[in-house]
Amino acid sequence: MGNVPHDHLAGNYSYSFFQALSDQVVTGPTGTNVADISIGAVAGSRRL
Repeated sequence: MGNVPHDHLAGNYSYSFFQALSDQVVTGPTGTNVADISIGAVAGSRRL
């Protein structure tokens, strides 16, 4: 498959994509049933 972002996204293979980049977020056991993380970024704002 190589490391083509589109291929990994289409197949839901994010783990192997980020593993190949050594750029994974590995939290270890959390003791909760929360399986998702959301991260947001906001660019500068414009004042009116």
